Amino acid sequence: MLGEPRFSKTGAALRNLALWIFAMTAILAWLPFMRSILDGPSYQWALAYFGLQFSGAGLSGDFWLIAVLAALAIAILYFGFRDPGRGFQQIFEIWLFLHAASYLYEYVRAPEAFIFEGETLGIRVNLGLWAFAIYAVALVIALAASLLERGPGRRPPRFRWTRTNSILFALALAPLPLQFYLVRFEPVARADEIGVLLTMAQWVALAYAFAANRRQQM
Repeated sequence: MLGEPRFSKTGAALRNLALWIFAMTAILAWLPFMRSILDGPSYQWALAYFGLQFSGAGLSGDFWLIAVLAALAIAILYFGFRDPGRGFQQIFEIWLFLHAASYLYEYVRAPEAFIFEGETLGIRVNLGLWAFAIYAVALVIALAASLLERGPGRRPPRFRWTRTNSILFALALAPLPLQFYLVRFEPVARADEIGVLLTMAQWVALAYAFAANRRQQM
């Protein structure tokens, strides 16, 4: 019909790519958030952001920060995949810009100091320019998607939340009791590692729950 908005398939594909890159990086928000809740005070974390130091143990300290980051990450995935209005795009691009800028700042300030450590899995990675590059690439892709999807007479497609999405969402959260049992009580050898891997897989499953079954447009 005359006057109906048109959709850019290329723009949508780029937005989806930027969202999946974001989803993989946002594990760094989801993992400490969940471990702080499940492990309790025995779990400690620390984060540097534009030179400011944040840390916590369990629900104490700066837990509010990782709670806000995890909530924002979930909101970005939901709206990004299902209802990408203009407000979403701005928040998404600001998130990517701030994280890219913070990683670059920390790398320039102290190249050997900005290290991600995961004691449970024995991971020690100097994020440095790698993290900056990933966020910068995602930001460029998101900006390109925005230009393509929001040209004259265009808007991004919006999709209904369906029963399939609800089932996938519930399945993603279903392992929570097992995660709690494994990381809190460690009933078997390497239980903590298994719990961490489950939490990481859970985040990917949540992202898929938001992205799946996009057929019924609003």
